[in-house]
Amino acid sequence: MEKQRLSCGADELAERVAMLDIDGSNAIQFMSCVRYGDRWYNRTPMSILAMIAGTETYSGGLVWQ
Repeated sequence: MEKQRLSCGADELAERVAMLDIDGSNAIQFMSCVRYGDRWYNRTPMSILAMIAGTETYSGGLVWQ
């Protein structure tokens, strides 16, 4: 992850997971996030955690429960 952080010039790189309620359906959003200064950005639609969870690349890291 340090190599990825350095390659994009970010201050910090982190894998995050968010629980979502979308129209009454539960979902998990896996995100690879970067911090520049005091702002965080969702870096990629498909994070390392989403790949481990077995989601398809077109899913954007979203897993329905």
